[in-house]
Amino acid sequence: MARLFGVGSTDEIIFVRNTTEAINLVARTWGDANLRSGDVVVLSEMEHHSNLVPWQLVAARTGATLEFIHVDDNGLLRLEDLDRHPGQRRNRLVVCHVSSILGTINPRSSRSSRGRTTTAHSCSSMARRQRRTSV
Repeated sequence: MARLFGVGSTDEIIFVRNTTEAINLVARTWGDANLRSGDVVVLSEMEHHSNLVPWQLVAARTGATLEFIHVDDNGLLRLEDLDRHPGQRRNRLVVCHVSSILGTINPRSSRSSRGRTTTAHSCSSMARRQRRTSV
């Protein structure tokens, strides 16, 4: 499993019933433990409701704020939105890899190079991923 998902150890894999449960688990445990007033969670406008609400609830509990990466007329993320407020503390960048709403496949490298910590909801992209032959 670790090789299939590209992680260092099976200790990094947690099995849950579905994506919604996984997002809620991360938002509740990591978010409550690490986010504080003044922190910023950045999401995209193309997020599914199940990826938006948990972060809204964490922000309400912790005093963190939410910001959004806008979507252009072609359904692509406006990545320049990540540079809007360079002095702010961005503790979490939460975006889908493949939008279940628009079908957009977002670039992974642009996300991870700009955010301090990135959570990518990649469930919709697993079927599109190139399989590793060594598994």
